[in-house]
Amino acid sequence: MATPDDRSVRRTLLGLLGVAVTLALAGLLAWRLVPDAPPPPPLPAVAPGEEALTLESAAPIARIHAERWLPGARLLTASMQIDWPWQRAPVLGMPDGGWVTFVYAAPWSVFGQTDRAASLSLVLERQTGQVVRQSTLGWE
Repeated sequence: MATPDDRSVRRTLLGLLGVAVTLALAGLLAWRLVPDAPPPPPLPAVAPGEEALTLESAAPIARIHAERWLPGARLLTASMQIDWPWQRAPVLGMPDGGWVTFVYAAPWSVFGQTDRAASLSLVLERQTGQVVRQSTLGWE
């Protein structure tokens, strides 16, 4: 037969278990709802240029896109890949094919957490100047 002390201990343990489960569920919900990084901005409409993009001519397009993502974003890296033709014809200039890639980073705070940052990766097609791929990544 259970004594009154056993009942109060049992109630206390069940209450603590209920609080622990509630806190775990609240933490899981907060973890799922807080994004890792801000979403990338909508892709801009860019009119094709007369010449294929270079790092210098693509930089303003990427900069505008990064500023729309997070104001104050800073350039981390930029690279250009040129797709050379397979034919053995003489090369008279730089071909139009390839990609220009930019990575920007910026501090980012969410729900008062100010020690976070995020990066935005952009891939621009050299021939059309269109942003063909973008992704974001959050870091702590």
